[in-house]
Amino acid sequence: MLIISVFVFVLSFVAITYGVELLMPPFGKIYYSNIEKIIVSLGKTIEYKLPILQGNGVIFVVILLGIIPFFLAIKFNRKLNKKLKKNRMKIKYYK
Repeated sequence: MLIISVFVFVLSFVAITYGVELLMPPFGKIYYSNIEKIIVSLGKTIEYKLPILQGNGVIFVVILLGIIPFFLAIKFNRKLNKKLKKNRMKIKYYK
């Protein structure tokens, strides 16, 4: 189950990162195709716009982009555990 949760986290993180890249100017085009370049570009943009120490923008971007996938993976894991518990209970009663 841990592998499935990690898989959900990674896929949602990549999807959100490319979604943010589509929203950045030029709109509707993927300027960078490598996810590392997208994160570094967003980090430099945040460093320029906000009073953050130089070099900490990338960390800030990873934390911001990782919040939603983290909660999605937790929610998915809880639903999966509930479903597995129900199936285990049904198996116990049938025996």
